[in-house]
Amino acid sequence: MGKAVTKRVHKRPVSKAIDADRKDRVSKPLETQDEDPYYPPEVKETIYSLWLPRIFSGVMERVLELPPEHRNHVLEGMGQACAEWTIPIYGIRADMSWEELWKHLRELEPPIGPTEFSEADGIGHQTYFPPKAKDGRTRCMCPIVTCDIIPNLRKKRGDPNHPLPELCMCSAYHELCMFRYAEAGSGKKVNEVETVSSVQINNATDCRYVIHIQPSASTTPKDEP
Repeated sequence: MGKAVTKRVHKRPVSKAIDADRKDRVSKPLETQDEDPYYPPEVKETIYSLWLPRIFSGVMERVLELPPEHRNHVLEGMGQACAEWTIPIYGIRADMSWEELWKHLRELEPPIGPTEFSEADGIGHQTYFPPKAKDGRTRCMCPIVTCDIIPNLRKKRGDPNHPLPELCMCSAYHELCMFRYAEAGSGKKVNEVETVSSVQINNATDCRYVIHIQPSASTTPKDEP
């Protein structure tokens, strides 16, 4: 694995990117509620900040009790929805080449970077380095965890800090959607992404993914005549 790039540049600060996205996705719906006396902007904001996380907590409790095939199907949809939101924040473009994509990911500032990558024989190895908390522990940067959206689930498991490794399946689908978004420019078709190590899975200090890359048509052996 190559050395991490020492100078990291992210032309659009994450906080500003998220703020701009919030104004576009949240403020406009709030404005449309001005004419509704039952759902004025302040009520809608309360619903978003207090009611919705509690509803989501109840949904996730039931989702994580489902058989794996059904649970994973829901987590796949969550990962896709998350990727649709984060891809523009990451600054990823559909026309990026494979090399441009990884150069860009390596140079992202925390908390969404940095990321390292290596590839051999159609298998990629991606490592994301999350920031540290004040106590020195590695932080899981999934918003569901960082914002403590599902505290009731953790309490039911007997520990308010109980790990939630199932969410790392969602993270794998997020990465898969990101690679597929850039497929046209990168020329690489990614079939599957696995999260093999993370803060939630095994209390690791980084998050590691295995990326299964489909061989390109030009390198696929042809049948002998």
